Amino acid sequence: MSSSQNIFPVGHVSEQTQIISTMRVDSKLFTSASNQEMSLSGHPSPFYMFLYHRDRMLQAARELQWTKAVETISGIQGAYRLLDALMLSLNENAWDITSLPQPARVRAMLSKTGTITCSSSLFQDDRNWNLFPASLPSGLNQSARQWLVYLDLRKVEYSLLTRHKTTERPMYDCARTLLENPSQAEEVLLQNTRGEIMEGSISTPYFWRDQRWTTPAETCGGNLGTTRRWALDKGIAVEGIIKMGEIDIGETLILSNGVHGFSVGIITKSQRSLEID
Repeated sequence: MSSSQNIFPVGHVSEQTQIISTMRVDSKLFTSASNQEMSLSGHPSPFYMFLYHRDRMLQAARELQWTKAVETISGIQGAYRLLDALMLSLNENAWDITSLPQPARVRAMLSKTGTITCSSSLFQDDRNWNLFPASLPSGLNQSARQWLVYLDLRKVEYSLLTRHKTTERPMYDCARTLLENPSQAEEVLLQNTRGEIMEGSISTPYFWRDQRWTTPAETCGGNLGTTRRWALDKGIAVEGIIKMGEIDIGETLILSNGVHGFSVGIITKSQRSLEID
């Protein structure tokens, strides 16, 4: 049993619960040396941070003690199984991954029994994200419209289902009711029962604290996302405790996720929060 299982309760896991990871597929990534570092066997790949996605799913399976799921995606053979499932989803759409007209997002789901299923769709990427910033916030397009980021004042009980990304997402769906226009560049941050920021509903946040970009610590209970792992590994961010009560309206922050990469946001008061105050 891993140490995390002594800290985090399991949460409500059903037979239908699946581990998920959603990643960007982009023909332009074939020429990215940074992305090649995280591809299978170091080959050029259109899958954004592929091995980080596999590793997060494997860690989740281990901590949930899903033996068959662990066996499915462990080692080099497991990575190829995941890659084959991703490719099958793209092939079903008859897409040529070497010349996609626009980026795609592909969602990989891993069941307790070790079955991998995927779905994919194209999307318009017009929000000026940056996939591999050398540092934060330099390299990011700060002249673009910033994401509006709201604060959910309700508190969330953390568990393995907040630590890892699964199909059990009621706490995130609830938080997203604060968004005024979910189809636009908007995000909402969740806090745990100690008043510590955990994560965003679809992204990892980074705050400027003590002259460093700081993301919520693992002990805060938020998702161990792919771009979060990359930022910590590259030393462009550190872990820390960010209290909800210490965040100012108008404060600038960085957001990241495994589909879009990194971008800039601004803390904003949500009119919808008045309904729950």
